[in-house]
Amino acid sequence: MSNIEHNLELQPGLTKPRQVAELAHKILVKFKEMELPDHLDDELGVLCTDLADFWSASKDLESKLQILLNQEHKWDSIGEILVDLRIIVDHLERHVKSVKRPINTITSFSYYQSEKK
Repeated sequence: MSNIEHNLELQPGLTKPRQVAELAHKILVKFKEMELPDHLDDELGVLCTDLADFWSASKDLESKLQILLNQEHKWDSIGEILVDLRIIVDHLERHVKSVKRPINTITSFSYYQSEKK
């Protein structure tokens, strides 16, 4: 194996993180185009990150459920899948707690803006 092949083998998959970052950026751009004020940037950053991670985790959850339902398993592999599912659920739980405040803040701003017009 050449050094180049070895280095490529050791690199993590970057496609999914790039997709998550791109989605978070698209959400950010959407709100900035709607002229969300700068003083809400912290909330917007959390909202963008959490929503993009929800999307990513939902893909992971779907994949693990497909494996669980569509392949034959022994109990040890079922245990491994359940551990993977627990990791996804724990990750989602963190984002559920985190996203509530930004959603409420930006929702209030949104309704305030719509009433002004």
